[in-house]
Order: sequence, then structure tokens, then C-alpha cells
Amino acid sequence: MKINDRFMFLEGFLNRLPFVFGGMDGLIFKKRNTIKLQTISDQKVVIKSFEKIYLANRFIYRFFRDSKGKRAFENAIYFLSQGINTPQPIAYLDCYSNWFFKSGYFICEYSDFPTLESFQDLEGTEKKKALFDLGNFIIDLHQKEIYHLDFSLSNILFKKMDGTYRFSLVDNNRVKIKQITLKMGVKSLIRLGLPNNDMIFLIEYYAQRRGLDENKILKIYFKYKYDQEVKYKRKILLKKLAKQLFHFSLKSKSSL
Repeated sequence: MKINDRFMFLEGFLNRLPFVFGGMDGLIFKKRNTIKLQTISDQKVVIKSFEKIYLANRFIYRFFRDSKGKRAFENAIYFLSQGINTPQPIAYLDCYSNWFFKSGYFICEYSDFPTLESFQDLEGTEKKKALFDLGNFIIDLHQKEIYHLDFSLSNILFKKMDGTYRFSLVDNNRVKIKQITLKMGVKSLIRLGLPNNDMIFLIEYYAQRRGLDENKILKIYFKYKYDQEVKYKRKILLKKLAKQLFHFSLKSKSSL
């Protein structure tokens, strides 16, 4: 366990966490991982429990690779040191059983920023302003060589403050610190999944600010879009063929 020095007053709670988490209320999200919101000693905290860890990863996280909780904690500290907003990390816990990694937790401060999924509610000049500010945020990330591998609308929080949209990153366990190539930058933008017009506006602004060739970037963008569309249609076709084959097999058996 590692605790941020600012939050040592939560040490008792954190020591008990693996034993009481299952019975806690405050559920925010439950799928592959579970996220809960709690108020401890007047401090609002978000707790993410990393679950469904495959057998191979239990071995890998024990001996060869940092756990997701540790990476999220250390990446958050690094982001803040670089002036990139993210909820203040509180602690991470790694739990082991018979020498193997069993489960992990990442705990951070609660943020009242909504996710960028509500971005589409904006209209007109307000939306254009938000796109400008989002573009500046992404450029700042990339110039600082921060490449977020889960760069999606649900992992970016935003809020308008003093006339400017501010952004904050969450789900930070998959991050690379490296020089970002042109293709990597475009791919990062595509992960946002914004409507086509918004994407083109954002890409053109990104290119202008970074002194890049707009046409070259747009060409990369449309190629990625085309490849994604082909991949999606191929997947749908294969599912359809598999379904037809299944029904054909049933018919063949029933006719025997």
C-alpha cells in the first residue's frame, strides 16, 4: 500500500478497505471493475476496485509488471507535476494470496466535473469554444509527451470555469510517456469518437497550433475512419454468416 502524504489521516480506513469494500454502498459503476463513492472523515473519495484478474495477470502483476492501481497512482502524480489536471490520488492497495496478485484498489479525490460525454449538449458558439479549449488541452498533453491509451469521452472530465473549459483525466493506468508521432496524435483524437464535423474542426485546429500539414492529418484521419468502417462491417458480416451457418446446421440435423 502507498498513501499520498496529504491523506495519511485515511490510513485506518485504507487498511480495512479490502475487508469492507464488498459491503459498501455508493456504487457508481460495475462491470469489469467496480467504482464506489464514499465520504470518509468529511473527505469524498472515489474507490476503484480492479476485479476479474486473469490467472496470467495474477502472476505478471506479482513479479513482472506494476499493478493497475500503482500505475494509476503514479501517473496521476506525474500528471499533476506537469500541470495536467486529474483528481488528486490518495492511495493504491495491492492484495496478494499465496504469493500471487489477488486484487487491487485505486483511491482518489472525488471530482464534480461531468464527463465529456455530455459535451454534445453544447451548441453553437459555446460548443466551438469548448472545442478550442479541448484542442488546447490535447496539444498540451502531446507536447508534454503524455499519451493516454484510454482517451475517450468517459475518461475526460470537463467544466467551464472563469470563461474557460477546464479538463481533467481519469482512468490513468494505461499511459505512455513518449514522443508522440503524427499518426499517434491523430489516433488519440479519433478515440474521442466525436461527430465527424467536430472531429474535422478539432483536427484542423490541432494541425494549425502544432504547425502541421492539415491535409496530411485529415488524410490519416479519413483512412483510420475507413479502416474502422471496413473492420466493423466485416465483423457484422461474419456474425451474420455464423448465425446462418448455425441455423443451417440445425435444419440439417432435424431433416435426418
